[in-house]
Amino acid sequence: MDFLRMEGEFNFLVLLPKEMREKERDFWYPDAHESVKEYVYGSRIQFEYDSGIAYRTDDPKSELFALLRQRLSGALNTAYDLGEEPDAELRTQLDALSRVRGRALVWLPEVAFVAVTDEAGADIREDRVYTLIHDNGFSNIASLMNQDARRLPDE
Repeated sequence: MDFLRMEGEFNFLVLLPKEMREKERDFWYPDAHESVKEYVYGSRIQFEYDSGIAYRTDDPKSELFALLRQRLSGALNTAYDLGEEPDAELRTQLDALSRVRGRALVWLPEVAFVAVTDEAGADIREDRVYTLIHDNGFSNIASLMNQDARRLPDE
């Protein structure tokens, strides 16, 4: 197990409301053996203290992400976010590409590069390069072995 990742996951869980923590952990590790879940968090998942965050919606996880983005706004680099693409048509096409899921991606390599070049004759040429990262779906990543058994090609 990757202890740094485990610590980060635990820290994220304790920022959620108490009643959501175990459900979120089980969402991350749906097919993991109970011994793995016990090893990863054991009784610590029953951390009995509230986070101190006054959640205002029925979706505390999304609310927490928004709070973290706000808190880290000075350190977050959004220069490469898709929403920052000035060409609206290109942004629409890239957004559509980013929403492709499942078996349609089975032949896509883990990393691919897309070069977008301006049409010939443009006064100022602004070529752009985008990186496509294929996020393989797994039921969990509790172990590096036997990946095929945990692969979810439809995700």
